[in-house]
Amino acid sequence: MQLARHAKRVGQGIWIVDLGLRIHDVYQDYESGADWKRRMFVEAGGFMTALAAGELATKLAVSAVGVAAVTTRSGWVVLLVGGAATAAATAATMAGDAVGQGVVGSLYDSIVESQQLKP
Repeated sequence: MQLARHAKRVGQGIWIVDLGLRIHDVYQDYESGADWKRRMFVEAGGFMTALAAGELATKLAVSAVGVAAVTTRSGWVVLLVGGAATAAATAATMAGDAVGQGVVGSLYDSIVESQQLKP
């Protein structure tokens, strides 16, 4: 239980740092005169899809660790399952971010193109 509480706190801290870095990247584009509106749109989409994918994968990981803890007496098996589940959750979050940024970037480009707006 304590491990789960600490993991939750660390996870929340990582999301805050990630969001701060994304905001910084948008601001850097704004300062340099780049297309900061597109960057903001893409970063927001990537953040939301990563958040959703990470949440789903984390719930699955917690379930897997719970099953391993109940079905086995060996603590090292639970640790191995937990490590594998954590790696899978991380990979899912990164994949969600990449997919989200790609989809949202394409959506932004098509909206700008169809409306003939300046970026």
